[in-house]
Amino acid sequence: MNMKITKDFAGLIDIGWAYKFEGSIETAEGLVIELDNWLYVTGHIKAGEGIEAGGGIKAGEGIEAGWDIKAGEGIDAGWDIKAGWDIKAGEGIDAGWDIKAGEGIKAGEGIKAGEGIEAGLSIVCKTFLSFEYNLFAGTATWKTTAPEESEVRCKRLAGSGEIKYGTLVLSKSEGDEKPKAEPVYHDTHCPQFSDPKRACDCGMDEKGQPKAESGVAIMGPDGTGIATSASAKPARAREITASGTQRMIRESEALAKSRRVVRCEHLEALAPGMVREQRRRRR
Repeated sequence: MNMKITKDFAGLIDIGWAYKFEGSIETAEGLVIELDNWLYVTGHIKAGEGIEAGGGIKAGEGIEAGWDIKAGEGIDAGWDIKAGWDIKAGEGIDAGWDIKAGEGIKAGEGIKAGEGIEAGLSIVCKTFLSFEYNLFAGTATWKTTAPEESEVRCKRLAGSGEIKYGTLVLSKSEGDEKPKAEPVYHDTHCPQFSDPKRACDCGMDEKGQPKAESGVAIMGPDGTGIATSASAKPARAREITASGTQRMIRESEALAKSRRVVRCEHLEALAPGMVREQRRRRR
């Protein structure tokens, strides 16, 4: 049976920001903290199974669980934080020494370790990740890890430590991505590019349709191309059907021989399917 800590737990004192307990709390079973605020233990917290709290957990010394450590708010220890399985916090995770988890480590805010961090699976936080010595992620020996299970995800790295094992993935803040500039279209400018110095003479308009008159081939730099003809109205390159591809290829090749051709350096970006098919036929 799990040990439960409620407001009535012997020795618990309400100090405003937390319920304080002088000494240490240990149990061979699981520990369930049912408080509407943080639990602050001046000594250490140790459970043979899991530790779960709706609020935050703070210990003057270490926090250790044989299974998971889960907190709706933060997890804070003066010494180590260790779990046989996952360590998860709705807010930050902060340890004076090491943070170690047999599986993953996940925080809704930052993660800070005075020494190092080790996780059998990924390490994920939404803000900063700070450690002073070494970090290892994805070191599980009990399974074959997928690439994402060795990721170290955070917004920024802090501290002087080094990632010894794991793949760093820096996440972007909301609003980090700059809006794409609207292309500037010219009569002789391919709409895939906004730099007039790189203009083509394909005459593609802002809708991706050729302005070239009927009976002209639009050719790419390697001889691939699409055609505009009386039998086929100019169509957006991306919307050309598979049945129309072969016909337009034949027309392009015929028009190329008659020299009624305009040039587009970026045709592959506009009509990738047609370009691939033409190259395949040439092999």
